[in-house]
Amino acid sequence: MRHIYRWSIILAILLLSGCAKQLTQQRSISIDQPIYLRGVFTWWDAESQYQLHPVAGHSGLWMTQIELIADGQPYEWKIGDKDWQCGTDFGYLSDDSPMVLGQSRAVDSCAQFNSLKFTPKQDGFYQFYLDVSHQPAIVYINKK
Repeated sequence: MRHIYRWSIILAILLLSGCAKQLTQQRSISIDQPIYLRGVFTWWDAESQYQLHPVAGHSGLWMTQIELIADGQPYEWKIGDKDWQCGTDFGYLSDDSPMVLGQSRAVDSCAQFNSLKFTPKQDGFYQFYLDVSHQPAIVYINKK
């Protein structure tokens, strides 16, 4: 009987922690500090040329543009502030497959290790977007 009680408590704790994680992912996101596209192309550093900026006329939409080489290898990347703080550390939420142009992907704002992947088919400039007006937030890539 004592084991049933112990297992009931453990199960309740697990269920509540899962609900807390889901609430964290669905909370409103406010970006009040610089955020950067970070990845293998920056050695995961926060560099000023990869800073995202608000898109005029679109509340909650952020964008940066970078040049990529199509060498057949995926670029691993995330969006984050300079300190990888929870709330501004964006990586995949549940789908770790490589992204394709124009495809949106839900992201977790507290994604400690969940880097995204993208393999460009052509050399050129690509625009990386973060839209925090959605719940959960989404990212997508367009070719300029």
